[in-house]
Amino acid sequence: MLVAGDCDDLIAAVNPGATEICNGIDDDCDLSIDNGLTFLNYYVDVDADGFGAGLATSSCNPIAGSALVAGDCDDNNAAAN
Repeated sequence: MLVAGDCDDLIAAVNPGATEICNGIDDDCDLSIDNGLTFLNYYVDVDADGFGAGLATSSCNPIAGSALVAGDCDDNNAAAN
């Protein structure tokens, strides 16, 4: 069934009444992707010490192998951060 304002008739979960979730899709058909969600900066944490290094990646989903805190001076040594 076609519904006015539905931006993707092939995906039932995508419709004007849907709740926006973090998935890179405009779930609620308001022409904005992942709007209204909280995005955090994640930094690669090779040594898993809770401190990351390098440039941040912003995401509304946690990123495996990453930390929310930057500034690790030696990301190959968990004792140095």
